[in-house]
Amino acid sequence: MNKAISPVTRIGAAVCGLAVWFGAGCGGPEIQPKLANPAYQAKPVFTDAFDRGLSEWFVAGEGLAVVNADTALELTCGSDTSFVSVWSRRAFPENVQLEYRVFLPDTPGTHIVYLAASDSAGRMLTPESFGAAGEAGRIHRSGLRSYQVYCHAFDRSGRSLGGTRLRKNPSNILLSGNPVDPCRENRSYWIDVLKVGSRIQFFVDGVAVHDVRDRGGFGPVYMNGQFGFAVQGKAGGFRAVIDDVAVYKLIPR
Repeated sequence: MNKAISPVTRIGAAVCGLAVWFGAGCGGPEIQPKLANPAYQAKPVFTDAFDRGLSEWFVAGEGLAVVNADTALELTCGSDTSFVSVWSRRAFPENVQLEYRVFLPDTPGTHIVYLAASDSAGRMLTPESFGAAGEAGRIHRSGLRSYQVYCHAFDRSGRSLGGTRLRKNPSNILLSGNPVDPCRENRSYWIDVLKVGSRIQFFVDGVAVHDVRDRGGFGPVYMNGQFGFAVQGKAGGFRAVIDDVAVYKLIPR
């Protein structure tokens, strides 16, 4: 699929812990992730290039979530305090890998990816779970249970918020921090999030950014749930363009 989004930088065969980054053309008869873990077989369970619109997602927050002319998902903030997000309409089992491509501009704002998400009772999230909440804080205070990674983290004045963070809801508990923000440039990135048991790994263009275990000290370990994408930033000044979403079940070899 060749869509008119800024080209991604590939780093080819870079070793990151147990994971190896593969460029285009690798893999067998089934679609395979660009970032492969030799200890696991990756079985595709969900793909979305948004050529069917947003049928697999629902929107929460204030702003725009549309499929653009290049059939990619475009998220744009609606006001200076707003937060707009999309959430998968299905939950995914434990031991999964999420891979997607995202274009981020060099303008003030923050991109967030959620995983293993559910409501306060561990049930599926629905549009009614959030009501009309437009601010990130209100959505998080809805009782959302999830892990989330913040990257390209800039406030509305353009000041860097200092690297990237992996947090746990409720209470926005910090599980991992990295002083280097891997998504500062005006271009596309390949993002991979791997969750196996209590271990969560986050990669950008095949480079490890976070690798942490939830020890269960701040509530139960979330084993499965939904994925979500969000942006927060200045009205009309920050957007994220997301494409080529794929989820894989990771099966031990």
